[in-house]
Formats: sequence, C-alpha cells, structure tokens
Amino acid sequence: MTKLYGKPKEQVLKEILKKKEDLMEQDMREELNRQKARKQEPQKKMSEEEKVVILGEEIDKKDFPKLYEWARTNPGTLEANIKGILKKEGWDDPGSAMVILESDLK
Repeated sequence: MTKLYGKPKEQVLKEILKKKEDLMEQDMREELNRQKARKQEPQKKMSEEEKVVILGEEIDKKDFPKLYEWARTNPGTLEANIKGILKKEGWDDPGSAMVILESDLK
C-alpha cells in the first residue's frame, strides 16, 4: 500500500478533492454575493468622461473605446468575457486580457 504523509494514498487524494470542492463552493458563494451586491447598488447614468472599473481595472473612452461602450451598456457580459480569457490563457492580470479584447474588437 502506497502512503503519502503517513496516510494511505487514497485517503490523501480524497482529502485533497474534498478541499478543492470546498474551495470551489466557497468561491461560487462569494461570486453570488458580489453579484447580489451589484444588483442592489443604485444604478446611475454615466457621463461620457467617466471611467468604468471592471475587475479592478479602469476603462476609459480614450484608451479603450470599444470596451468602454461595452462596459457602459453591459458590464456583466464584459466581465464574464474577460474572466473567460484569463481562465483560458491562465493569466492573472485582467489588463492584458482587456488590451487583447479591445484589439480584437477594432
């Protein structure tokens, strides 16, 4: 019988999978709470000069005209697309994904 950390290998693997599932469930709960909080925030009209913040990154009309319009009209889908790019590419920096997405939209 193979042992890891003094325990049977199968037990260690089950513990790792359980921990991973718990973390994923916690992440999903946190994301749902963020979405609920966003829905409860009062919506305000944005002026053309305002910057929009998505995933902690500022999007302004001058540097990201396509993303800026997208963020003004439907920020949720923009955020989901950026997260998809980050996940697919294995990146952590949303700014890089935004630059690529803006370039693709031109």
